[in-house]
Amino acid sequence: MSLECSGCHEAQPKALYSRAQLKKGGLRRCEACVASPPAPAAAPPAAAPPTLAQGKAMLPLHLAAQVVAGVEAGGGMRTVLYGLPMPERLRPTVIALASATLQHRDALLRAVSSARLPCASPSLRALALVLVHEMVLRRRRVKGSARDPLARAVWERRDALHQQLLPPAEAPPAPRAAEWPRYARVNPLRGMTSGAAIEALRAAGGPEAAEDPLVRGLLRLPPRASLHGHPLVRAAKLIPQDRASCLPALALSPPVGAAVVDSCAAPGNKTTQLAALVGASGKVFAFERNGARAATLREQVARAGAAAIVRVLHADFLAAAAGGAWREARWALCDPSCSGSGGAGGHFRGEKGEEEYWAHVAKLARAQVAIVCKAMSFPAMQTVVYSTCSVHRQENEDVVAQVLELQRGGWKLVRCLPEWPTRGLSAAPHGELCVRASEQDETHGFFVARFERVAASDSTRGDLEAATKGVNISQKRKRCRSVDDAVVDAEVGVHKDTSESLKTRNSTLTEERTSSSQSSKRARSQKKPSQQWQQKRGLSDLGLVDL
Repeated sequence: MSLECSGCHEAQPKALYSRAQLKKGGLRRCEACVASPPAPAAAPPAAAPPTLAQGKAMLPLHLAAQVVAGVEAGGGMRTVLYGLPMPERLRPTVIALASATLQHRDALLRAVSSARLPCASPSLRALALVLVHEMVLRRRRVKGSARDPLARAVWERRDALHQQLLPPAEAPPAPRAAEWPRYARVNPLRGMTSGAAIEALRAAGGPEAAEDPLVRGLLRLPPRASLHGHPLVRAAKLIPQDRASCLPALALSPPVGAAVVDSCAAPGNKTTQLAALVGASGKVFAFERNGARAATLREQVARAGAAAIVRVLHADFLAAAAGGAWREARWALCDPSCSGSGGAGGHFRGEKGEEEYWAHVAKLARAQVAIVCKAMSFPAMQTVVYSTCSVHRQENEDVVAQVLELQRGGWKLVRCLPEWPTRGLSAAPHGELCVRASEQDETHGFFVARFERVAASDSTRGDLEAATKGVNISQKRKRCRSVDDAVVDAEVGVHKDTSESLKTRNSTLTEERTSSSQSSKRARSQKKPSQQWQQKRGLSDLGLVDL
C-alpha cells in the first residue's frame, strides 16, 4: 500500500512513514524527506525604499505641511502645531516653515495649480505648497528630495513655477525678518550668565554674540546664525527666544521670591523667563487649558530647570477660583490668544472676508478683556501686564481702554519699559504709556501694557460677568490637572469661596469623617480614604475644586 508524501508529493510505501504519522493522518512526510534539509523559504519581497516622511531631513517639511493643512481646514496655528507629536526642538522650525508658507499661500496655490503637480489630496497639496516655497521661492536645496516623487516633480518644474510665482524682474527684496539678528535668552536657572555664554560660543567656534542693549539677559547673534544642536541649547543654558517675546516678563519684573500668575502660559518661554526672575524662592502659577499645550509646557519647564518654581495647572484661567493657592500672588502676566498679526504667531486670514475677519478679531478682544479683568479680580493682585503679538488697535490700545473703564478707577496704566523707543499709537488716549515692537526694533510686531492697582477696586461681580459675556469659558465640570498629575473631575468656579471658607469647610468635613469613623466598626474605622478623595483634598487646597 502506498501513500502520498506531503514533502515530495510522490507515492511512497507505507513502511517509509512512522507510526505516529500514520496515526495522525493528513499531512505526512516519508523518511527521505524527513532526513533531507527543508527547502529554503522564499525570500521576502524587497522592502520599499523609505519615504521622505520617514526620513529625518524631510521631517520638518512634512510636519509643516500638516500644520498648513490643519490651518486651511479651519484650525488655529498653535492649536494644530501642539496637537502634532514631534520633538520639541523641531517646533520653532516647523512653525517658521508653516508661517512663511501661509504668508505666500495664494501665490503658491496658483503656481501649484498651473504646474499640475501630482497632489490630489489636501495633505499632498499642503506638502506641495511647503516644497515650492522652500525649493522655488526661497531657492533652498532640500536634502533627500531626489527620493520623493512630489519633491522631484517640484524640482523638474522649478523654472516654470518660478515664472508663475514672480518674474525675476519683479522679485521682491529679502524679507526684513531675514535681516534681523537671531536671539537667544540666557537661562540663569542652569547656571549660565551672558558673559559665560558669549565666551562659550566664541571658544567653540560658534557665531559671534553680544548682549542686547535694551533686553537684559538676551544675546544678539548674526542674522543667519544657527544654534541648532548646539550644546548650550541642548542643555537649556541658552533658550532661542524672539526679542519681542522677552518684553512682557521684563515689563512685569517681579522681585526675587515673588508669587506670579501666568494666565496663558504655553508654550513656556515667558513662563521660564518669569521663573528665572523670581528665582528658587519664588513661585509661578502657570495656567493652560489645552491638554497638549499643557504637556508641552511641562516639558519646557522641566527642561529649563524650573520645575521646582513653576506649578503647571491644566485649567481654564477664566474658571479659576480667586481664593486658590495663588491668592497671595501680586503679579500677573496675561498673554492671551490673539490674531498673530504681528507675524510671530503665523498670521493667516485664510478665506475669511473682511467682515468675518474683523468679527473674529472682535471676539478675540472680548476674551482678552475678560482675562485681564479676571487677573485684576484676585484679592492681592497689584500689577498686571497685558501683551499680544498683534498689531491691531482693537486687540491692543482698545483692550486697555475697555479694561480701565470696567475697573472704575481702581487700576491705572503706567509707563512700562521706559527705555524702549517704540510706543503705542499716538491716536489712542494712553498710547504713550504702552509699548509696541515693530520692524524698526528688529523684531516681530508686539504690544505690551502694564496696569497697577491704585485703590480698592469698585468693580463688582457684575463687572466681571460683563467682561466675560460672550467668552467661551470651560465647563464647570471638567478634568483639571495639577503639577503632581492628580486628575479628578473638578468643579471650577469664576468666584468661589474665599480661602477662609474653604479651610472652614475642609475642617468641618474632617470632623464629620472622624466622628463617623469612631462610631463605625473597627475595620471600617481603619480604612484609608480613597485615592480619589485624597486627590480632591489636594486640589481643594489649590482652589481648583470644592468638596
